[in-house]
Amino acid sequence: MKARTSHHSLLCPGNNEKPESIKAFNQHADATNDIFRLAAQVISQIAALAIEEDTDQHDDSYSTPTTTNSRLHTVWKQSPYYYGWKGAWWDCVALPDDVDDEDSFRKDMKEMAMESLDLLKHALSSTASTRWGNIPLLLPALFDINVWGNIIGMFELNNLAIHVPSPLQRWLRLYYENNDDVDDNSNSNKVIMKAIAEAIESVLEESCCDGNAFYSLQSCANHSCTPNMHAFKTEDEINGDAVLLALSDIEVGEELTISYIDDELPLEERTVLLRDYGFTCTCSKCCIERAAAAEDGGR
Repeated sequence: MKARTSHHSLLCPGNNEKPESIKAFNQHADATNDIFRLAAQVISQIAALAIEEDTDQHDDSYSTPTTTNSRLHTVWKQSPYYYGWKGAWWDCVALPDDVDDEDSFRKDMKEMAMESLDLLKHALSSTASTRWGNIPLLLPALFDINVWGNIIGMFELNNLAIHVPSPLQRWLRLYYENNDDVDDNSNSNKVIMKAIAEAIESVLEESCCDGNAFYSLQSCANHSCTPNMHAFKTEDEINGDAVLLALSDIEVGEELTISYIDDELPLEERTVLLRDYGFTCTCSKCCIERAAAAEDGGR
């Protein structure tokens, strides 16, 4: 229901006068980068909020570009996405090891993002389920290529790897637990329960759904190679929440930090990986190791 009222009503092919336009956007995302789907959800959610708040405030049947865009900035600042670290996706995406021409690679990434945005704009220009009509025309600032690139980059720079149990696994386990002690010794019931038990074991082995998620609190934490917190999401956290686990005693007023990378790697490798985030780490660990390397090099 939450998805329905935020972004799904705009992105569902069944709500579009031209469902093939939404399908074309999804097919492009599936073939290129599924982060485009997440970025489209952000765009749709912000657009819906901006238009709804403007309509409520003015008691109009239809919003206008002038009044709606005046609400856009306020809605964006109130959203969790406002706090995520951002950068143009084509600039911050990690450079693959097999790429020799970086300029050409990043140009191709930008063109890919532009293709995705054009498909999304076309899809949201004819949404039948709302009274808003052509949403890109109503909110042109939200559909700017630089805004689009930064939203995609936000997911690239702030994502947290998650492991979510398969819904089938959870359903099978619940069904088995609720029916295993049923007083029914019939052969058919034994066969069914045995099949379910075997299915649970099979699903357990290969059903965990891996993906990436955006958490506004976790995205506010800066990096350190000696972090005092660890952010993670496991299959045990079935309610969708992530966990921030303290790794040591934290003093009042001390900054909460996490590691964006494997902090056990050597200094040189950590430095290379952190370039994708746009900074050089100056935590105590890096400073000590750089000083030691410089001293060794001067001998």
